[in-house]
Amino acid sequence: MVKIIPLGGYGEIGRNCTYIEEGSDGLLLDLGLHVDRFSKNALPEMSLKALRSIGAIPNITDVKKKVKALFISHAHLDHLGALQFYKHLPFPVYGTPFSLAVIRQYNKKLNLKPVSFERNIKVGNIQVKFIHVTHSTIQSALILVKTKTARILYANDFRLDDAPTLGEPPDYEGIVAAKPDILILNSLNNEVMTTNPTEQSVARDMCSLLRKITKQKGLVVVTTFASHISRIKTIIDCAKRSGRTITLLGNSLHKYVKAAEEIGIDFEDVRVLKRPKKIENFLASLVDPSQHVLLVTGHQAEPSAVLSRMVRKGLYNFKKGDEVIFSCRVIPTPENEENRRALEALLEERNTNVTKEIHTSGHATRPDREKLLTLAQPKLVLPTHGTPELNNSVKLLAEQHGAQARILENGDVFVWP
Repeated sequence: MVKIIPLGGYGEIGRNCTYIEEGSDGLLLDLGLHVDRFSKNALPEMSLKALRSIGAIPNITDVKKKVKALFISHAHLDHLGALQFYKHLPFPVYGTPFSLAVIRQYNKKLNLKPVSFERNIKVGNIQVKFIHVTHSTIQSALILVKTKTARILYANDFRLDDAPTLGEPPDYEGIVAAKPDILILNSLNNEVMTTNPTEQSVARDMCSLLRKITKQKGLVVVTTFASHISRIKTIIDCAKRSGRTITLLGNSLHKYVKAAEEIGIDFEDVRVLKRPKKIENFLASLVDPSQHVLLVTGHQAEPSAVLSRMVRKGLYNFKKGDEVIFSCRVIPTPENEENRRALEALLEERNTNVTKEIHTSGHATRPDREKLLTLAQPKLVLPTHGTPELNNSVKLLAEQHGAQARILENGDVFVWP
């Protein structure tokens, strides 16, 4: 008998965490942060109990004594961000080298163990294997958990991109070989009926745009997700091809680039500035903006990010001829939507051109889910990482593909068979 307990991310977007137990062996899949709740409600030096009380991190208290290992699927904060608050965990944390390098940027006190995609990891009588997939950060994985009574495939944040710009395409053979009884399936973007453009197509669009606007006499500023290493590499490459010097500005960019460099990714001596004073001094010293591309934090127009401070605090005087490129989508929360609307309005007041949606999502749309369901052939689907509406739509999709499906909420106890 295997027991599955959702501890975060079920019926919500964020703080992903699933507990799996068979006999005396327990393990956790992801330990994420609810970024919105944390940014709105957290105070400095909050205790774990206080962070749990505001719904910012999962509550693992009731299962902690049985947990023998934690497995991290990929390097996004909503999957590993809670780890920054733990001074000690009595079990090892497994992840791909990049995920662990990101964790070390926040917390160097944990027992981190790197995983390769070919290797089976034994946790008591449970075996765990990582299966490579594409996503909006590198070295992302589906996690196969093999117990005596069930094979469980954890597919929480992925897409099936056959033309990535960094790393390999998805391991379709590994997905077929998984043969899961239970598929824990991410729900984000399930309402989108079309296939995402490939990351290579975004790279072509980015280079084409930068070639076109490089003849202008103004500054070019690009912003994207700091964790999107392949996109960052694309922007750097396109900027250099356009003949401009590229500089990266912002603390989160520094963290993720440093983590990528730690695993051997080369950024070709591109300058990365993280400290506010150094960023201010750099912007004040720009003599000829037309020779520069700046890659900055602030794709959601977060008030403390570099782009917002450039616009609102006058760190740079945007004007006609300058260009701001949002290589991202707006994460659909009221706060993000209002922040972006207000920032774009300020840029337009200064006659600065704004280009949006040079981007493709790292989350599976419905065609990717249909393909995964066809390849994996699960008996049961448990939707996760989505609103109740999205989870219900994944339930219906699974049933259309011949699987059973069940909606779980955080704190439920599900037993198989």
